[in-house]
Amino acid sequence: MRTQEERIRQLHIRASEIQRQADRKKTAGFGGFCIGVFVLLLISMIRVNSLLQNVMNVDMQGSSLLNESTGGYVIAAITAFFAGVIITAVIFRYRKNKK
Repeated sequence: MRTQEERIRQLHIRASEIQRQADRKKTAGFGGFCIGVFVLLLISMIRVNSLLQNVMNVDMQGSSLLNESTGGYVIAAITAFFAGVIITAVIFRYRKNKK
């Protein structure tokens, strides 16, 4: 038979495990949402730029920054930003789990 203290300890361990699993699900959901928004914004910027260029012969260099010469730099900057956010989240999770 287990004592009352052992049962309470097991209960706390299980509760923290359930909370950790819920946190992982939230983090994965938010990460997927951010990636989805990023892809939607990228696709919409490319389509608006091509639409304006085809219909009105207007090139959106200043507002969308997806000109032929600057598009790669913008994509690299956005990708680096997302990588930084992901690395920061992983470090925070590691520190939280370490405690």
